[in-house]
Amino acid sequence: MSEHVTWAHRLTRAGRRLARYSAAAGLSFGLTLGLTYVLVQQAGLRPPPAYAITLLTVFTVNFLIMRYWVYRDVTDKSRITRQLTLCAIVSFTSRLLEWCLFTGLVEGLAVPYLVAVVIVQVTLFAVKFGVYDRWVFGKRAGTPDS
Repeated sequence: MSEHVTWAHRLTRAGRRLARYSAAAGLSFGLTLGLTYVLVQQAGLRPPPAYAITLLTVFTVNFLIMRYWVYRDVTDKSRITRQLTLCAIVSFTSRLLEWCLFTGLVEGLAVPYLVAVVIVQVTLFAVKFGVYDRWVFGKRAGTPDS
């Protein structure tokens, strides 16, 4: 392929990353439910500490999956500390934003809570994909896109 990467080629690669991101989100959801259940029902933990352990585990698994699978074609492998820090900031910030949006929809606009969950999750899914793609796992500015 020539040195110049076409817009269509970049769009196709982004589409593949989006498909991998979607699969990772599904895995994350399943792991969150499953691990919480196992820690409560099988290990006998109370739900709050079980969920805390689950969230830490899922964050770690998500980071590794995103770095080495979802964004494998754009990530700079030498920047793990920066990526981990940014990923934690994005994760925390997005959770806070999700809660604020959810609360605003339900309490302020009287949107049914399950509808609000769907609106918030779908909206933030797209935003988080873009943030991870551009600022967390993307190559440094000025680095040629291969």
